[in-house]
Amino acid sequence: MYKKVLLLALAVLSPLFSFAQDAQEAGLDEKINDAVMPAAVWWENLVLTTVPVGEFNIPVVVILLVIGATFFTIYFKVPSIRRFPLAINTVRGKYDDIEGAEGHGVEKSDVNIVDGDLPDTIRDESEEGEVSHFQALATAVSGTVGLGNIAGVAVAIALGGPGATFWMIVCGLIGMATKFVECTLGVKYRDVGPDGTVYGGPMYYLSKGLKERNMAGLGKVLAGIFAILCVGASFGGGNAFQANFSYIDDAFGLIFKGAFTPMAGLGGFLGVLIVGFQRAAFSNEAGAGSAAIAHSAVKTKYPASEGVVALLEPFIDTVVICTMTALVIIFFNIDGTNLQSVFEYGAVEGSNVILNGTGEQLGGVDLTSRAFDSVIPGFSYVLTIAIVLFAFSTMISWSYYGLQSWKYLFGKGKAADLTYKIMFLLFVIIGAAATLDAVIKFSDAMILALVFPNMIGLFFLFPKVREEMKKYLDAIKGLKSSN
Repeated sequence: MYKKVLLLALAVLSPLFSFAQDAQEAGLDEKINDAVMPAAVWWENLVLTTVPVGEFNIPVVVILLVIGATFFTIYFKVPSIRRFPLAINTVRGKYDDIEGAEGHGVEKSDVNIVDGDLPDTIRDESEEGEVSHFQALATAVSGTVGLGNIAGVAVAIALGGPGATFWMIVCGLIGMATKFVECTLGVKYRDVGPDGTVYGGPMYYLSKGLKERNMAGLGKVLAGIFAILCVGASFGGGNAFQANFSYIDDAFGLIFKGAFTPMAGLGGFLGVLIVGFQRAAFSNEAGAGSAAIAHSAVKTKYPASEGVVALLEPFIDTVVICTMTALVIIFFNIDGTNLQSVFEYGAVEGSNVILNGTGEQLGGVDLTSRAFDSVIPGFSYVLTIAIVLFAFSTMISWSYYGLQSWKYLFGKGKAADLTYKIMFLLFVIIGAAATLDAVIKFSDAMILALVFPNMIGLFFLFPKVREEMKKYLDAIKGLKSSN
């Protein structure tokens, strides 16, 4: 079955990549890029609108992410650390027995009735869901681990220096709390169709959760905005961006030193912080709400159980994978303060790193590939395979996110589904033909734009998460006492 799916995907995508290649040779890529770039620049400037803070202009979306993630981290008493063991145990199925235990679970009032089904029928379906905790986590991680972890991190380090790594890690750690909140809400307010199909995500917890708080109008507006932006993000970051294909002590020393005393020309402390947080936010999508769509399909009657599982996602994506990529770049450019280094930190034009001496410009993927090849000759071929797999898995996951948002906007009919799928495939061509700079501008801004409607909803609904967490912990205590 999996072989058939892979072959079908390759059969569909191969002609598109070939067309993109032909387009490049014919100069059509320049026309596509000329058409895309102005819109990408305008959209990036809009989403990354800044406010003056001292001598610096900081994007509002970064401020919102930092404030939100910090607040949730404090309010839920540092769940990234305290609930990490619980997350591991939940993923490995240690508490699966409480799902079928008598006297536990959601009440009928907590379940959403879809298409006139009987409440008891819906209750059973919502308890079942479609995927396991591990499968939901794997799906969400596959949607976040992509070219951003290889190309994006390389550009971020080249632009912000080694210190940007530190702030990426910080963003990943506090982002774990945000992911916990949004994914718990995603399960709590999900819909289940008559055939057991699950529909979830910010579109549903924004509309239903805010309706419970007598803000139905605001909920509908925010849900609609999120759905529209999510469709756009699936075409951009989830598609076009993926298609555009003894040192340990000096390395970590540079990371911590550069985090607080950045090298000259990098925009100062806040400049490095902004680069790190912006890249981490694009990478793990904590606060964007997209992963809640995947986590909503989990088999559970305790929404908080999936919330704690979602804690692991920013840790895997940013703290582990992005840090590994960053270290490779830092090792490669271990002495980035003089002309003998491969490149000078901050010497970036668009999305290309300018090499010392030759003036050659390398994209993010090229830089990472050359760094690996400098130590393991021929490893670029292995990296290429990894990039293809990362990009392909991200495109699959984001096609699901976008389709769920499309269904929310235009209904669950076959015609609507086919329309979205055709549009999604067309963006493979655009992503492969446009320059990386244009694609990054559009992709970064589109995914970061999701933060605005999502975070507004999270600030109103986070008390519900605390209630759900208490239910889950009480159920676990009951299971332990019975054993």
